[in-house]
Amino acid sequence: MRLGYYVAAHLTPQTLTEKMDFVVGDGDVFGAFENPPLTDAMSYRFGLLAESNFSGEVLYGYRLTGPVIVNGGSSAAGVGVVIGAILVLVILIIAAIALTFYYVRKRQAVVYRSRSPTKRSLKGRLSRLSKLDENSMSESRMTLNMESSDSVNMTVVANGGLPSKPVPVKRLQEHVIQGQANGVLKEEYMTTPKGQLHPWEVAKKAENKPKNRYGNILPYDHSRVKLVPLPDFDNTDYINASYVSGYRCPRKYIATQGPKQTTLTDFWRMVWQEGSCKIIMLTNLKEQEKTKCEQYWPETSQKYGKFVVTLMKTDTQVDFVVREFEISLENKTRTVIQFHFTTWPDHGVPLYPDALLPFLRRIWDFQPHDDHPIIVHCSGGIGRTGTLILVDSMLSQAEAEGEVNLVAHLHAMRQSRVNLVESLEQYIFAYMALVEILCSKNHKLSVKEFVTLYQKIKAKSAATGKSAIELEYEELARICPLAAPEEYNSARDVRNAAKNRSSKILACDSRRPFLSVTADGSKTDYINAIYVDGFKRRKAYLVTQLPLPETIDDFWEMLAGSGSVTLVTLGPLQDETTPQFWPSLKTSVKYGKVVVEQTDSQDFRGLLVRTFKVIYGSRPARILKQFHSQSWNRASTVPSSSDVVLEILQHVDRWQMQAEGRTVVVQCLDGCQESGLYCVSAAICDQLKLEQELDVFRSVRNVRSSRPEFIVDSEQYAFCYDLALSFLDTFETYSNFQ
Repeated sequence: MRLGYYVAAHLTPQTLTEKMDFVVGDGDVFGAFENPPLTDAMSYRFGLLAESNFSGEVLYGYRLTGPVIVNGGSSAAGVGVVIGAILVLVILIIAAIALTFYYVRKRQAVVYRSRSPTKRSLKGRLSRLSKLDENSMSESRMTLNMESSDSVNMTVVANGGLPSKPVPVKRLQEHVIQGQANGVLKEEYMTTPKGQLHPWEVAKKAENKPKNRYGNILPYDHSRVKLVPLPDFDNTDYINASYVSGYRCPRKYIATQGPKQTTLTDFWRMVWQEGSCKIIMLTNLKEQEKTKCEQYWPETSQKYGKFVVTLMKTDTQVDFVVREFEISLENKTRTVIQFHFTTWPDHGVPLYPDALLPFLRRIWDFQPHDDHPIIVHCSGGIGRTGTLILVDSMLSQAEAEGEVNLVAHLHAMRQSRVNLVESLEQYIFAYMALVEILCSKNHKLSVKEFVTLYQKIKAKSAATGKSAIELEYEELARICPLAAPEEYNSARDVRNAAKNRSSKILACDSRRPFLSVTADGSKTDYINAIYVDGFKRRKAYLVTQLPLPETIDDFWEMLAGSGSVTLVTLGPLQDETTPQFWPSLKTSVKYGKVVVEQTDSQDFRGLLVRTFKVIYGSRPARILKQFHSQSWNRASTVPSSSDVVLEILQHVDRWQMQAEGRTVVVQCLDGCQESGLYCVSAAICDQLKLEQELDVFRSVRNVRSSRPEFIVDSEQYAFCYDLALSFLDTFETYSNFQ
């Protein structure tokens, strides 16, 4: 028997005025739900649900059949006859239940009270009842037996008996936080049907096997995209692609694999045939040294079969690239836009849920005049592809109904393509992205808004005694939970404990660099350092503590191995636990496998700029500059002036322009207090320069994904706003922001 359920049809009262037959598995679409063919020799159970909204009480009549074995085409039709015989009866029964309920409501628990007369999706209602059968009904119910040739036993389930229901948008954030803590989100995901649910015989044919990227990710026969033969083309109709319905929109998407070298022409055939003008790409061409997708677009112009595809323009952002193409066949030309998200790891999720929002906005902003399918692909066309489709569909449901039902919609999606949203992590990410888009406050300010509101957001409210900035900082604390303990397994290893200056500031395994190890295990790969993303690119910074006497060699191995040519040191060396870890001017020292020679030193009003020649093993010598701020000390959590930070940033930016965007190594005593503020300050200045906008909230949250302890207090958070204003006051093109 199959696990889970799917919705085959939504029949309105207008279609049920008299007895009718309904065939389950005829392949048609009813009320935005696809009715896919049934599989021979497979056991099914069929459910009927009727609903009535009586004076604000939503009542359900529900009937689940016993197992039915499908035996050829006649079985499906037979089931249709049985269902048809009782459809009208179900409606009559639910009306009777409503009348009965009116008289017993004072003595009976309320079945389900709608908070408001909002629309509720049929998918959500069925998901609530999907697990309820004759053996699992709670005692808290009202049963109405009626004589009929079909022996229908209708039930109304009392409150507490609904295993899954839509989540109102206003409760979404609470649902996600609690659901992660108590395992409800995991339970939701585990109820979805997994593995092959329908036949995929066409995909398994010998002539089609070379066209599949993965042998276990194939399109179902009933939902696959069939290519229409064109003159002089390979007359096969096969491509590994599936129609997937959106919210109340049949076949809104085409989920497909990343094109192979042998399917490039087929891909553009599909684009042309379906009239698609949006392609969403969620994979890179290579990931972890493995080919995930062939480049199916040209750098200028190229022919694919009889199609000519021309790249018109490219717009590169931090997390995505937008490419505009013209595709031509004979005398016809169309515009196609490709939206390529570049920072979504295979089998994983993006670091920040909010990274998806600007990407989706660009997709939404392109509104063609037609309604053709949106082509979505990653590598296999199920994990990242399914996650984006689920998010986009739920945003449509939220807009229409003010609520979302991820588990119900995922049930329906998986009837169209195997294992869409292939991991619990991706399912939770879909929730997190929806919270970010639907529930999170917008903290972004234009430059003009910021300058106008600066004094207001710093002023304390008479009602709360706190400023808007302080309240923002408290909100951050609520939504930026600490990483799970298992993230710090290496840092807590007894062999590495002495390498940490503080037991509270550790390097999580998913963000740290790895050192070389010795064969005898006397040297581990751990160093207390973590990669931090910048505003413009991933892993812009490598943040670490000042080396301990016993970790100086490790520090230089890490720095040399990272390829960095920039070292930012914040604060003076304090005592014997912070020894000088570089050679004196005009001298050379070997630190493990790294030879370091200081060739120059300059003093810019307390900012010492030292130049080193670094040789690591047999690699060519490299020039490294250290920017050492002596005036940034730990007497306070913030510097004496914004100018201290801005001067460092100015020098570093000038040097980095010659460094081809290499990672900047940033260090302070504990790798947190000063380093975190530096990284946020750099992100703020980059955003002001590139977007003429300020979002301190997002900048802090982003760096905290690498080290949750960054930005240690509200004073540092307020300093970020002060620095932004100082930057605008000194930025030579400030007038351009007006």
